[in-house]
Amino acid sequence: MHFELNEEQRAIQTLACEFARNEIQPIAMKLDLASATDNFPWELVKKGSKLGFRTLSLPAKWGGIDADALTQLAVIEELAYVDASCSKIFAKNWTACRYILAGGTEEQKERFLPLIRDNDTYLLATPGTEPEAGADKDTEYYDAPAGQGLMTVARRKGDHYVVNGRKHFIAHGNTASLYVMRVRTDPLAPMSKGVSWLLIPRDTPGVSIGTIHDKLGWRAYPQSEIILEDVVVPVANLLGGKEGYLNREVGRGGRSIEVPAHMMSVARAALDAAAAYAGVRRQGGKMIIQHQSVAQDLAECYTLLEAGRSLLWRNAWIDTYKGRDAALTRVCRIYCAEAAIKVCLTALQVFGGYGVMREMPIQKYVRDAISMEHGEATTRVVKLALAKLMEARVKDGMAASG
Repeated sequence: MHFELNEEQRAIQTLACEFARNEIQPIAMKLDLASATDNFPWELVKKGSKLGFRTLSLPAKWGGIDADALTQLAVIEELAYVDASCSKIFAKNWTACRYILAGGTEEQKERFLPLIRDNDTYLLATPGTEPEAGADKDTEYYDAPAGQGLMTVARRKGDHYVVNGRKHFIAHGNTASLYVMRVRTDPLAPMSKGVSWLLIPRDTPGVSIGTIHDKLGWRAYPQSEIILEDVVVPVANLLGGKEGYLNREVGRGGRSIEVPAHMMSVARAALDAAAAYAGVRRQGGKMIIQHQSVAQDLAECYTLLEAGRSLLWRNAWIDTYKGRDAALTRVCRIYCAEAAIKVCLTALQVFGGYGVMREMPIQKYVRDAISMEHGEATTRVVKLALAKLMEARVKDGMAASG
């Protein structure tokens, strides 16, 4: 495996670095300190759209460059190093667009992808989580029977569905123009057979926004409730044109590396900040980086960071050239989440009393890392899903390690 970027990827990486330093860095702390209902950077979205960051994963026909997982990772590392929230605003669109690109019918692509391409503020959301369905919103480790799991129901009536239910913790719930929403089209079937995906524009009558959640970290990347009351959706908006179907290819690309990539970038920023501070802070007659306890902490963090980034790049390389490895994707998510939290907490300790002051970015890295650990399923749930894959291998007479 060779992780060297080609010329085009290096150019995009440089563009992302410049955008992060020039446009994101000046506003990152202000966004973090602002109210959760008043801190979404629409002007930044417009600027990033003009550079292609919002549509990065789409083919050229639809305004993108068909960026693979390696290219997306290179961009995330630059954007999220400066601010994970602003980076995730763009990265979420890359993974959400793949639902239409890989899972939609040709008619759906022709109808929706031009809207994404031509509107600089057109964002997507993939509502799944509900008040009673967090881990149970899919079948990674538990196939919920009728009466459990997703309870947002879409009942077919002729050439349309009538949708009722409530979603919450939905990324871009209050900022997206289009929802790729998981719904129960067959309430009497288990999740694996009864769930479908509907394309629902946010301005559809009956759709409203409930609570906009006020998070500990990742604050400029919004999550909200979505309330659906007798929402009428054409059958033509059934993703893929078939109930209970989703092309597995939607899981490739950024979806396999998105959360761990952001976590490793935040950890890298925290470690760099801690090492720089330790090199200028004098206590006990010498710089604190020369004290054995601090030096060992920094060395351990560097080790965790390098191991996590190596795993992350390996996962992106395999996704790009061989196809998504479900087990490796989960391993990457688990390790990077746990490593990032440890690195950020240790980095905060290096700063001493300064570390907990809101005007210092180091405490923001800690809050972002803790919040991201609960993004796209919690680490506990990912471990259960990984164990289920291992169990299946054993039943098939294979070694659990693959």
